[in-house]
Amino acid sequence: MRYSFQETALIILSALLIASCSSPKPIVARPLSEATSVEIALRSASSVFVTSFGTTDAAARFSLLLKQELSDQGFTTANDPKDADLVLTGVFEQGWANGRSQALATVSGASRSGSRIWSGDFPPLVFIYPTNDPTKRLVVSIVNQLREDVDELQKRYK
Repeated sequence: MRYSFQETALIILSALLIASCSSPKPIVARPLSEATSVEIALRSASSVFVTSFGTTDAAARFSLLLKQELSDQGFTTANDPKDADLVLTGVFEQGWANGRSQALATVSGASRSGSRIWSGDFPPLVFIYPTNDPTKRLVVSIVNQLREDVDELQKRYK
């Protein structure tokens, strides 16, 4: 039996929808002794120092929004990297594409010892989430990812 292009596409989309609706595997708590040093450091990250993400006004605003969102999501923002569990560094870029403002960032997080314990590339979200403020949307995306990663490790290791 041969299916038409539309029928094949519908079958594939249905399978993808069913797969995306299936429940994720539960996180099974394991002893903290099984965690790696990176996992332990990120799991305990509660205070964050945000470095400069560039010299432009847009980069300064990005850093300020990042500090505000970190506070809103339960992190303490430190005024000195020596007082932080996690030091965020990286690059922020803002520009125009197809007549719309867009923002993107690469963020890296280091522990007090200087070891990288978290990082991510955050592409522009302007086409996925149209907004008048793509920088704010990007900041929320970054902090949401950090919060999810920390929370997952806290659940995984008791």
